[in-house]
This record gives sequence, C-alpha cells and structure tokens, in this order.
Amino acid sequence: MQSLPQHLLTERGVSYDTCFEIDTKPGHRDPKNVVVLTGIGPPLTKTFVRTDPFGEFAEREAKFPSLYTNACYVVDGLDDLADLVEDMCGNEYEMIIRGGVIATAPDRHRRRMKRSDDERSIVEVPRIWGMVDIDKSAARLPDDWQNHQEEIVRELVREHLPPAFHDAGVVANWLSSMGFRRDARGIIPKVHLFFWFTRPVWLIELRHWLDPKKVDKSIFDGPEMPNYTAAPILLSADGSRVPDPLAGRRVLRIPGPAVDVPDRIEPREEDRQQRSRIAPGARGDPIPWRQRLDEIRDDGTPLHDQLRDAALAYVNATWPKHSFDELQSAALAASIQFNPSRPQSEIDNRIGDDLRHSFDTAVALVKNELEKAAAEHQAVLAKTAEALKQKGTVTFFTGNDEQRKQALRALMRSKPR
Repeated sequence: MQSLPQHLLTERGVSYDTCFEIDTKPGHRDPKNVVVLTGIGPPLTKTFVRTDPFGEFAEREAKFPSLYTNACYVVDGLDDLADLVEDMCGNEYEMIIRGGVIATAPDRHRRRMKRSDDERSIVEVPRIWGMVDIDKSAARLPDDWQNHQEEIVRELVREHLPPAFHDAGVVANWLSSMGFRRDARGIIPKVHLFFWFTRPVWLIELRHWLDPKKVDKSIFDGPEMPNYTAAPILLSADGSRVPDPLAGRRVLRIPGPAVDVPDRIEPREEDRQQRSRIAPGARGDPIPWRQRLDEIRDDGTPLHDQLRDAALAYVNATWPKHSFDELQSAALAASIQFNPSRPQSEIDNRIGDDLRHSFDTAVALVKNELEKAAAEHQAVLAKTAEALKQKGTVTFFTGNDEQRKQALRALMRSKPR
C-alpha cells in the first residue's frame, strides 16, 4: 500500500491523519477491508410514519448517536462487499466508513477525526473499494421501476460517473428514502453505488475524479463520513412496524470488471480554475459571511458546498473570536430557502452536524494558512538578518513581530546603497 502521492499532499490539507501516521486497530489498515460502526442509541436510518391507516408516510425527525463501537470485515472482492451490504440492510444501527479506527481508541468512541480534537478516533485509509452517493439525479423513475433495476442503475452510472465506471461491476444499495421522494415527473432515484478499484484510492483523488454537480461529494470530506446501508423504519399510525416494501431487493449486483483507476488523478479543470480565483469564503472574498448565508439556495446546487463557503467566510472574518454557536445562530436566522421536499430532520442535520463539520474544517484551514504565513515571515526576517551579518553588521531584533519589522526597516534605510 502506497502513501499519499506527493503532488496531492498540499491539496489534501492537514485537518486529519492517515494510517501511515497513526496506527489503527487490527485489520483496519488493509485497503480491502471494511470498517463498520454500530451506533449506541438512535438508529442510523430514516423513520417514516403513516399519518393514518391508508395515508402517505411522513418522515420523522432524526437523531444521531454520539458513541459507536467498531468491527472490521475481511472483504476480497465485489461479491464479498455485496454480501456485507446485504446483511447490513437489516441492521438499522450499522453503517460503513472509509477510514480506520486508531489503535488507542476506546471500545466506545466518537466519530471524530480532527487532529485538534482530543477525542479523535478515525484516520484515513486508502481503500480499493468506494461508494458513490446518487441522490440529486435529474432522472425520474416510473412506478414500476423495480422491474427495470439493472437498466436504471446502468443509466445512472453512465449519466453521473466518468467512463471508467460505465462497464464496471457495481453493487447498488437503494437508500432508505427510495420511493418516498417524488415530484410531478416521477420517483426521484436515491441509491448508493459500490465499486471495486484496480488500486487503493484516497479521498482527495475521488474528489478530483468525480463531478460535484453529479454526485454528493460530501461523502469524501473525511474518513469518518457515514456510508448508510440500512432499510428504513416504517411505522403505522398506531406505532406498529410496517414491512419494508423492498425487503430482499435493496441490494442489486451487476457483475463486471473493477474500475480501472489512472495512476495519477489530476484535479478537474473546474477545480483548477476555481483555485486560480479567490475562493468563496477565503481571505479577500468581497462577499460578507452573513450575505453568503442569506444567498444559500437549495435548488440543485450542492447545499454542503454553500454551507462550507459560508463557514469559511465567517471564520476568516471573525478570527480569532470565531464561535460555532454564533455561526449556527446566524444560519438559523438567515433567509435560507430550503427545498420544500427536504424533510425538517435533514434541514436540522444540515444546520447542525454538517455546518459543524464545515466550521471545524474552516478553522483548521485558516489556522494552517496563518501558521504558514507566520513561518514564511520569520524565514524572511532570518534571511535578512543573516545577510546583514555577512556584511559586517550584527543586529539583534527584540520585541514583537511589528517592532522587529520596524527596527529592520529603520536599519535598512540607514545603510548606504
């Protein structure tokens, strides 16, 4: 297993470690294996309640566990992965993560990975398998979609993923909300697609490779991000369980070769162009952070990306007096226009856990940039002092940075040219 390629080190950032820097629990470091977290508390799936005996189902507000246990499963190919996902469909307390749990993590641990977090428990591991989340497709399905599952999956793969995926083997896991989201044109497809790769792949490589307008790239934001697999919890009006209409059919296996991964995955052209301009939320961004919150639109543009940009703008504008509580309060008060089809539980999650993740990432990015700038500044001062010393002038700079800069400017003005 190879460490992260040199050309990606600076792009990946420094907010979390990899399995090359911190040891993991047995088996978690193997690129083929799958780490499964079991939540202690609320289920890790959606709950739908029928409002009356013959009425439609309404989604119940979701809560998420704060503590998890972990297990590692040996997987040796797409068939093994399909078997595991199929078994997990019936367990509403389990989910998959791409990362590995660190060796020193307690038996019950939090799902955290930030270097700055004393309770961090997860590091990144390059995996030879990957999951792609398709939940914002423009395609719509007919009521008899279950009779055409393979054709639908193949069409979604061709529409949303690069050519290397088109003829590859795939395991489709229909999400818990599949069949419950529709509009005037039909049923909205909601599916996780699992693939096997020809080599282990890092998160940053998947972010570069896949189009953010066609897949949910938030799943690649960190090694702790959840890969949900469970069927929904369906309840009747009196609270009794209703059978899953897709029981035994939530997982579809389509055979084929592994996805042929290029030796080097370069950033997409759009990513290069974005980095050449002032990034939204970055220092120098002319749009105030409160305005960024007010301008968020849930109209097909990735909601996570808009929250991320607003969080970065906030941290840059308020450093070092930033506070998540202030950002969250402003987000709740902002005139964010959420899609009417998005359930309240998901909106709460976006303004809660998702915004918190974006805030933590922004803090790490800004801190890293400031530390880098400070180091460069100190290097310039040291280099200048050394040059003066070699010219026969020994100068001692005392005081804080601003005082040292003023002393240096005065000294430079006093030297003959």
